[in-house]
Amino acid sequence: MKIGLDLSVIQTPHRMRGIGATAINFVKHLPAEAKKEHTFVLFFYDYAQTEALAILNIEGMDYEIRALQKQERINLNFPSKLKKLNGPLNSIRSLINQRKSDPRISRHDIDDLDVYIQFDQIQALPKKHGLKTLVILYDLIPFIMESDYLWNYKTARQHGDSRKSSVRKALLRKQYIAEVKAVCKQASTLVAISNHTKQDFIKYADVNPDKIKVVHLGIETRQSKAIPSTIAIDQYVENSWGYITRPIDLTEKPFILFVGGADPRRRLVDLVAAYNNLKAQGSDIRLVLAGDTMKGSKAIPIPKVQKYIANSAYLDDIVFAGFVSDEQREWLYKHTVAFVYPSVYEGFGLPILEAMQYGTPVVTYRNSSIEEIGRNYVTYADGFLAIASEVKNLLSASSGSRVTDKSVEDYVKKFSWNKTAEDIFALL
Repeated sequence: MKIGLDLSVIQTPHRMRGIGATAINFVKHLPAEAKKEHTFVLFFYDYAQTEALAILNIEGMDYEIRALQKQERINLNFPSKLKKLNGPLNSIRSLINQRKSDPRISRHDIDDLDVYIQFDQIQALPKKHGLKTLVILYDLIPFIMESDYLWNYKTARQHGDSRKSSVRKALLRKQYIAEVKAVCKQASTLVAISNHTKQDFIKYADVNPDKIKVVHLGIETRQSKAIPSTIAIDQYVENSWGYITRPIDLTEKPFILFVGGADPRRRLVDLVAAYNNLKAQGSDIRLVLAGDTMKGSKAIPIPKVQKYIANSAYLDDIVFAGFVSDEQREWLYKHTVAFVYPSVYEGFGLPILEAMQYGTPVVTYRNSSIEEIGRNYVTYADGFLAIASEVKNLLSASSGSRVTDKSVEDYVKKFSWNKTAEDIFALL
């Protein structure tokens, strides 16, 4: 077979999210026999192709690269009062593209393809008679969590938006689900990353249950044979010029850990409230926040979270570590008292499995796919007071806070990127 892979997601901010992780690890962990028996066509934008290829494992792969044409937004030079038409025009064009063919790909670039894999569930698919298309489905968070993401008219009005602004936001919401439905309808095969995600697409995107197969994601196995007792980690510290980085010794006192983005569904206010509660009760403990946006409270793109953290009486012990390397993340997982993940919605929940791999106690919320993935191997809390209580119990545990149950280790081993890649490839 000649198989096309749209890998443009690793040239965009998606690279640091589940979409990028899935695309990268699918290619990196393709079965060796598949690389030998089939030809792969890798689709990239013209820019940063070398950088994108560097993070993939293409050794032994028979491949070629074809360029995607970046589609510019419509920006007609209307008189000032009509400039607002640009937004609706772009929305209309996007919906038309969903029903036609991916405008980034010329017809001759797909003529020789047998299969095409799309890692972005909202990206239009190329069309050719006989071409089989497979799309990975992650979640419908922007649609389901309406009050936090894509507002309807009523919510927008409640937040003080004008009638015109509220209508625009309501239309964007309808556009999102319409585009998802169009892709799902056109695809030959759909792969959901969890059973919960499958049920959401059946319920909200009207997908035939028989069309969706479930393939769980995997995790990277431990990189280091031995994790050192200390490691160099920098924290972001505010000064008159903004934020600078300075080294910090995290062995000086216990710490609880959060790794991830500052999405509204991840209730960081609950996390900080639990931390404040622990400190108020006399626990001498730090809170470490790791992730791309964790570069100081003012760098977090949610005003409510910014303000809440900035007003913490214990701000000096909140460590903003920013992006951390694989080795640093390993060390943090291995040495934290607990990994606290107060998320109210996940399509899968990779960080939970990552933490479990190191015997790290996990405190999280019971919802969406989290219970499907965490099962009874994690601790479920209900609100910030419950989080504080569970962490306090771990702090006072005489045997330490490591999870040594071999059943946890055996369970986590079931989730490997090798298996994910094999299972997806088998569906072709």
